[in-house]
Amino acid sequence: MTYINQDGVVEPKKPTAKLRSSVSTAAVTLVSRTIETPDKAETDDHAAAELINRLVEDAKTRGVFTVTMNVTAPIARSLMTRNKVNRDIQLWEAMRFKTIILSGRWQNNAQGLVVGADGSLLTGQHRCLGLIEADAERPGVSIEVMITFGVPPEYRLTMDVGVARSLSDLCKMVGLKEPKRVATLATYIWRYDAFGAIKSPGPLFNADENVVREVAEAKCKEIGAALHYVDDAAFPRRPPLAFVYYRMMKVCAEATAGDARFVESNMTSYLDKVGKGLGLAKGSIEMRIRNKFIAVKAKEIPNYWRTAELLIRGWNAIHGNKSIRSVMARGGKLPEIMV
Repeated sequence: MTYINQDGVVEPKKPTAKLRSSVSTAAVTLVSRTIETPDKAETDDHAAAELINRLVEDAKTRGVFTVTMNVTAPIARSLMTRNKVNRDIQLWEAMRFKTIILSGRWQNNAQGLVVGADGSLLTGQHRCLGLIEADAERPGVSIEVMITFGVPPEYRLTMDVGVARSLSDLCKMVGLKEPKRVATLATYIWRYDAFGAIKSPGPLFNADENVVREVAEAKCKEIGAALHYVDDAAFPRRPPLAFVYYRMMKVCAEATAGDARFVESNMTSYLDKVGKGLGLAKGSIEMRIRNKFIAVKAKEIPNYWRTAELLIRGWNAIHGNKSIRSVMARGGKLPEIMV
């Protein structure tokens, strides 16, 4: 039995009950055994660096081993100081992990972090950066992660080369034939979750195919429902209409049980009128909003992010008994959908 004592040193003997009670209860699994991590390693950068240093040194004598541990921002920062020979950092990938962590969707799987025998971080830089960014927004946040120490550095070239599901595979899962439509809506969803808008803040924040595929897989049913909804919509901007439908159904799902069905009925009725032209009343706000897209020249039709904003502001105006004058695109983050 091995453990890390209060000074962060790996020792071969089992700690006594008294010693065990004096250290953190955050468990770490070393091979098939359990060790304890000091409290300071989770909250103090210097203590975290000492912990990682000792684990690196331990691998030089023990060989390759894996620990499952509670990783916090100080530990992530210590690992990032060892990020010497990795790929270029992609900000969108770090932001994706930040969103996953803050939304509670992080899952510890077999794809852990890897530290080489020379002490360098071989894989995991974006997860570390995502955790650091998440901690800046929610101090103290942590994730459970598997970390393997002592791997020969040359093995880095064989990492992250597996074959993932293609968008075509995912489309078959939800009964859709157009991967491009799935990719577009998945991109909107990722941007909204990361930045609160479907307009990209800049080229460095564009999602690549891996991100799009992951979102599409995680939300395949919701994406399928939204795209099926707009299939028969006579509307010039169907992708943002599908996104607003997705967002409204998500709001309905989060509403209290007694309100959900009523809210969903009202929201669907609104989108039927604006997006599909069903049941429109002359002079209504819905008709005036729809005319912003239908009764104009092609070049005057609002672009995709303005369309999403106008649709949401239109609903909020009706729900809040406001004038049509409040329905205008202002850019930036999309407004919250009123319930």
